[in-house]
Amino acid sequence: MEASLQNAFELGSYAMTVVFPKPAEFRYPVAVSAIAVSLAAGLFAGFVRRRRGHLVHAPACLGGMEIKHRPEEGYRRLVD
Repeated sequence: MEASLQNAFELGSYAMTVVFPKPAEFRYPVAVSAIAVSLAAGLFAGFVRRRRGHLVHAPACLGGMEIKHRPEEGYRRLVD
């Protein structure tokens, strides 16, 4: 499925080259490409947010994540 979609979009890029062959018209395929990439990024970000509930894990050193389990607490439970 992925390969067939990739081939279809590649054929679309060839068709854009046939429709806009002049170098002065290159801005149209560029705009279509930029819109397609932006749309794909937005759709993927929406999928990730729906699946995980967030987009980015903030590093613990920036205070974005609480450390839920500290190894030394586990050792104390074993010793006590």
